[in-house]
Amino acid sequence: AYNRHNNLSIIAREENSFILLKKFFPDIRSALFPDFALMYKPKIDRCHVQNKILLCLRKDKERVISIEFKNNIINFAKSIGMHVDEVSTLAVGRHGGDIKISHREDKIKEKLEEFSTGKLMITDRLHGMILATIIGVPCIALDNASHKVSGVYNAWMKSIPYVTLLEASQDIFTVMKDMLALDKQEYDIDYLMNDIDDMYKYINEV
Repeated sequence: AYNRHNNLSIIAREENSFILLKKFFPDIRSALFPDFALMYKPKIDRCHVQNKILLCLRKDKERVISIEFKNNIINFAKSIGMHVDEVSTLAVGRHGGDIKISHREDKIKEKLEEFSTGKLMITDRLHGMILATIIGVPCIALDNASHKVSGVYNAWMKSIPYVTLLEASQDIFTVMKDMLALDKQEYDIDYLMNDIDDMYKYINEV
């Protein structure tokens, strides 16, 4: 059905998906561009940074982090005098329902302000990594089962000094100490400007 469509364009945000697009949809116009959230630089003042580490971990089938590993992180954080808050990228509307369109911007701001209070984010959620990045919170990213996290990190975020993808050979406790030493950072969107310009051209050509 997709291949028969005569006016369809698809944008991938990381290399793995882009390769699959080329393989399964050879006749569809496709491109590789950054996740749209990376193009947003919010005006969040990190003036209320607290002595805490934020854990933003999946609880669904894409989770690869064991309960033991998570507990080891919590225990280590406490041993170096840090508090731990478990947070989520997910939000719901009033009374647990859908979020109204008119409330979405406020919900995003609330989530960004919540994340901005931490000294460090540890996450296996793609947008946990991205939201921490755009507000300048040092972040340790853990890959998930779909490899979306590593895909976006390797494509667009490897040059950001306060974001790191934990490799199997690395000791997370050493990395945590190194990242905590960075404290406040500022997101510089300039590194994406050429990609953003190319994306606008791509969309305008549709």
